[in-house]
Amino acid sequence: MSLSQTKETISHETMKQQFHVVEDWIAINWSGVCSQLSKISVPTLVLTGSEDVSVPAANSLIIVQKISASWLVQINGAGHELMYQYPTQFSKIVNTFLENS
Repeated sequence: MSLSQTKETISHETMKQQFHVVEDWIAINWSGVCSQLSKISVPTLVLTGSEDVSVPAANSLIIVQKISASWLVQINGAGHELMYQYPTQFSKIVNTFLENS
């Protein structure tokens, strides 16, 4: 099995634009969304890359704490596009989740 590890990079301008969009969205929606997560009662897979520069992996901890029937898997070294960086590992995780949910 060959894994292609890439370093994820985002230009400063793109990161700045994303930050402002997310900041605006959080100001309006994050607390409302967080309060709704505890209503989810079906098995839920939260799959993230430890090196995601778009959405911090720490956010996944908030999500799984709120969803009682959730699995958390963080792929070490993966970025935001973990399904492309680690397609075999990603597929195995999703299949395992589906087989056991």
